[in-house]
Amino acid sequence: MDYAMVEALSPTEYDDYLENGWRRFGSTLLRPNCRGCSKCVPIRLSIAEFRPSRSQRRARRRNSDLEVTVREPSVTLEHVQLYLDYHAERHRSRDWPAPKFEVEEYLHCFLANAALTHEFQYRSRESLLGVAYAGESDRALNSIYAYFDPTAQSRSLGTFNVLSQLDEAQRREKVFLYLGYWVRECPSMAYKARFRPHQLRTADGWGAPPPTDRVE
Repeated sequence: MDYAMVEALSPTEYDDYLENGWRRFGSTLLRPNCRGCSKCVPIRLSIAEFRPSRSQRRARRRNSDLEVTVREPSVTLEHVQLYLDYHAERHRSRDWPAPKFEVEEYLHCFLANAALTHEFQYRSRESLLGVAYAGESDRALNSIYAYFDPTAQSRSLGTFNVLSQLDEAQRREKVFLYLGYWVRECPSMAYKARFRPHQLRTADGWGAPPPTDRVE
């Protein structure tokens, strides 16, 4: 990995990093730099060109009862429990590392931000069902991380979160929504390529994916 630690990023500087394939957590910028491997591919959506699929439209309707709030990043006991529940389910179903909540790591990744960052909260009545973080640059929103109530899997909250961030990006008159990296063989990332049309960044720059990279 290549790393860069920054105290602050202007919206234009943030755009430049995103355009060149970097991700950001808090004040840390990073990107893969592996010899002989280029499987971690930056992926982004053009706000003007995106068209939701039938299943994505169903996910929007399924969650029309939720209260969606965009606010400053925060952490409460509610966040901690939801974070632990989500990672416990991922540990069981996808062999992620055993769940633990480290306050300093959470603050560093999501609250001590070098650029403007928004927290998306998804609530059903009084219950917190999802939390997501997205950075804002001059021309884009950048999805950073999200976690959801594992008992609400039928809602497709991951899909609904991306749709909500697309809505917010459009409201803020942005050009792109960056979704981080996509690895074709990784089940946890498969949902990203289902948002179409999308652009992938290769050695030749940003462009439409070849037909072989389509994911159904």
